[in-house]
Amino acid sequence: MSGGFITALLTLNESLILLFVDGKSDEKMVAMATELMAYVWPVFLFAGANMLISGYLTAVHLPFQSGLVALCSSLVLPGGFLFLLYILLSDYRFVAALAVAEGVTFVIAFIIFLRHTPSTAVVAIGKSLN
Repeated sequence: MSGGFITALLTLNESLILLFVDGKSDEKMVAMATELMAYVWPVFLFAGANMLISGYLTAVHLPFQSGLVALCSSLVLPGGFLFLLYILLSDYRFVAALAVAEGVTFVIAFIIFLRHTPSTAVVAIGKSLN
């Protein structure tokens, strides 16, 4: 699904923007939104995987790890990176912080997933049932 959204954003970006904005009267806004899409589309690359890993961790009874991934993805890292890049960059490119936050969250989530793969999760759940 992420691939489909990314393809649509990159190929139909102006058409998607024109669904929400009158292009004739707001050409400057359409140009700015088109440029912003270049910074935001990578979010879709990682967001789905982060949600999937968080859901998996919930399913194997690891709520702390699942909550950690969810908080990193939705609050802690986006807020931190938005603040940091807003200070470092002089224009609106600071919105790239959202994509950076999702990428860093994916790294964290993947490391947690590797520590709790399905084979280790089944063994841990089996031990807790005995």
